[in-house]
Amino acid sequence: MRHRIWFQTGSLSQLDGNPRVCRRTEPEFGRRRGIKNKRVQSHRNQHHKSEICRGSCGVHKIRLGRRQNLSSNIELHALVNNAGIAEYGQVEWTSMETFHKVLEVNTFGTVRVTKAFLPLLRLKRGSRVVFTASVSGRYTLPGFSAYSMSKHAVISFADALRKEMKPFKISVHTIQPTAYTTLLSSTENIGNSLQSQWDKTEPEVKKSYGENYFQTFKTLYLKGSKKLSKTNSSEVIDDMVDAILSKEPKITYIPSLSKKFMVHMLTTIPMELQDRILSKNIIPDVPPAGLAEISSAHFADQDTEVFV
Repeated sequence: MRHRIWFQTGSLSQLDGNPRVCRRTEPEFGRRRGIKNKRVQSHRNQHHKSEICRGSCGVHKIRLGRRQNLSSNIELHALVNNAGIAEYGQVEWTSMETFHKVLEVNTFGTVRVTKAFLPLLRLKRGSRVVFTASVSGRYTLPGFSAYSMSKHAVISFADALRKEMKPFKISVHTIQPTAYTTLLSSTENIGNSLQSQWDKTEPEVKKSYGENYFQTFKTLYLKGSKKLSKTNSSEVIDDMVDAILSKEPKITYIPSLSKKFMVHMLTTIPMELQDRILSKNIIPDVPPAGLAEISSAHFADQDTEVFV
């Protein structure tokens, strides 16, 4: 009996901060999805370690292209790119180091892992590559530029790969969740990230925005994140398993029917309206501190004409 396995980067437990969601058995998934008589085992080769991603993104690598390195009754069915990090902060508060860090893990790490495993995936017709992307790869919230850039890139990479892998009968799928209560999007993590970026911001830039503006933005951001985040992260895992096991997997998954409608609406309305919706209750009504100084200086330089 041949066993199909998948290789996954990252951890499913990060979806809700509790490993319980990962302990659901494959037969249970099969009953929910109508999938029968399929065995999928997670597999890591502990003997051939290779750091494919620089920095914090390390993976275990099977010596690729050598079928004998896998047991004769094991075949790699899917690669699941699930690793990712998030940082928060407006563009002027976000350091280049932070932009590089997020893109290195979320985008370039994903590309490296995928390229490393494609030779092994090509050994089996019908194998799959699954990417955990985000709706932030379709539209961008204020204060989320680095993460959104990385997910836009992942979606584009998946789109290209899907077309290029058709001759090899390898299918490519993206999971694009909205906001869920996860370790990455916890209020503690968001607050710490915002504060960290602000603390490292150049003094002149901080002066232009002002402490009051930053604190107001931070409060609004945390409030909005808590309000919009869904708690049922099992929806994401169900879609991920469907992408791996289903006989007819979808190209794109957006967990939750209501969120599908929301995403469709936001991506089809005029950009001016999208900007207003996404900025509402996030961009502070209070003006940046430097704006008042600029306005005062501007009016002081103007000649005043008095008509009698």
